[in-house]
Amino acid sequence: QTTVSPVISSSMFLTIVPTEVGKSLAVRQSERGVANMDLGLDGKVAIVTGASRGIGRAIAQGFAAEGCRVVMCARHREPLEAAAEDIRRLGTEVLAIPADVTSDAEVERVVRRTLEYFGAIHVVVNNVGGRSGDGVAETPIEDWSHTFDLNVFATLRMIRAAVPVMRRQGG
Repeated sequence: QTTVSPVISSSMFLTIVPTEVGKSLAVRQSERGVANMDLGLDGKVAIVTGASRGIGRAIAQGFAAEGCRVVMCARHREPLEAAAEDIRRLGTEVLAIPADVTSDAEVERVVRRTLEYFGAIHVVVNNVGGRSGDGVAETPIEDWSHTFDLNVFATLRMIRAAVPVMRRQGG
């Protein structure tokens, strides 16, 4: 039987993780001296979109601290490479893929490159979002369309590309 347990990490993010009923999560000391929850992710492959800065970058760092191999995806090459290099310094394998997740072809390329490089996908974090325009009445429909594409359809694109792979792997 499985339940969900809220876990608060040292970075103060609230994370919900599945655990077996009656089984506690072990806390381990990382190489950086910070106590981390051992979420059983060591060696897993995690794709994080919007990973060049902010929350996405922090999520990628968190997966690296848990022992994941990390695929970082963002639109702009230079900040993406800089973020990836910072995480590589922690001793983590990182694949940085510049891509626009509002494009089916680019999302499929992220999944294909991940499989070519790491051979698997275990975790996907869709961390893109934002909006265009000003107020509701002033924002042109084209900007709203882009906002929905970025916030809703980009997530659906990644799910549709990655989930079949994850299912074939048994996860």
